[in-house]
Amino acid sequence: MHKKDSILIGKLGKTNGNEGYLLAHLAKNIPEFSNNISFIHIDMGPGELVPFPVEYISGTSSSVRIKFEFINSVEKASGIVGKDIYISISDITNIDDPVFSYNKIIGWSILNNDNVFVGHIKDVIERPGQDLLLVQRNEKDIYIPLHEDFIMNIDEEKEIMTMNLPEGLLEIND
Repeated sequence: MHKKDSILIGKLGKTNGNEGYLLAHLAKNIPEFSNNISFIHIDMGPGELVPFPVEYISGTSSSVRIKFEFINSVEKASGIVGKDIYISISDITNIDDPVFSYNKIIGWSILNNDNVFVGHIKDVIERPGQDLLLVQRNEKDIYIPLHEDFIMNIDEEKEIMTMNLPEGLLEIND
């Protein structure tokens, strides 16, 4: 599965028990998904999402206890601790959820109004009054307000957002 067809939902934490259970810490702003999902995709390397069949999953909105088929010991479970976990877009229960829309743009490129590359979107941070884009620019994380007045064009096919950023905004982050 490609990352563009999935959504990052969290990270595998420590092992739980002796039979291969793991605790997973879920991101704050993820769309709702069913506890009856068949697979969770684990990022096993640069861009390599590997499907793991789910035997058991239960928990709250911030953490879940997961058991994968074929992982039956603490040793095997320890091998995937700390890995990012993803679900398929098809496992989302409410496609109209605004959180889903925000997750779709993670990984996209941002260009300024002169078509100069600004950076890649790493996350969308929802704040009361002003949502922010967390953007990786020149090996550094910067924040850009996500405001409709700044967005000039959205190219879903090329995964590019062109923005008219206020003068000096990028320098604030330096």
